[in-house]
Amino acid sequence: MKNPDDRNVLCRYTPFVGSTTIAGAPTPPSLSAPSIVPIDEITLYCAAKSTTIILRNPNIGDRDELQYDRINRETRGGTLIVFADPNWSRIEKLILEFSALSESKAQELLTFLNVTLGQIITLTDWEDNDWSGIITTPQNPIIRNNSPCGVSASIEFEGAPV
Repeated sequence: MKNPDDRNVLCRYTPFVGSTTIAGAPTPPSLSAPSIVPIDEITLYCAAKSTTIILRNPNIGDRDELQYDRINRETRGGTLIVFADPNWSRIEKLILEFSALSESKAQELLTFLNVTLGQIITLTDWEDNDWSGIITTPQNPIIRNNSPCGVSASIEFEGAPV
């Protein structure tokens, strides 16, 4: 049977936290709903050239590739031996695609890519994480459609979280 107080409630946050009478037991977390604050933009900053660009969030479904250094060898007996030292570099490649950019923002991106060519930049992503690395594809084209905000661009960024 339904509770009459629940008629107008569509969804209620309940983490199913129990209670106990045992002394010294940990206290349960609060029952308030978690808060998530989305960030609507990413920031690219180059300290060497003192230049910054702020772009809208990239398209959903962008890729994050991990690249590890390792040695693969096969012995004379046919046994495969793979070795990776934990101190060797681990590189992440972010492949970001932007759509619905204005013409002025696309020109600003082209200027930023030309000025910071080969320089180490800092990327602050949509989750407020800071990355340090370089843009490996400054030659990627800007694609223009026949609409006022119909410009798309993509960049590949190789780096590591700071």
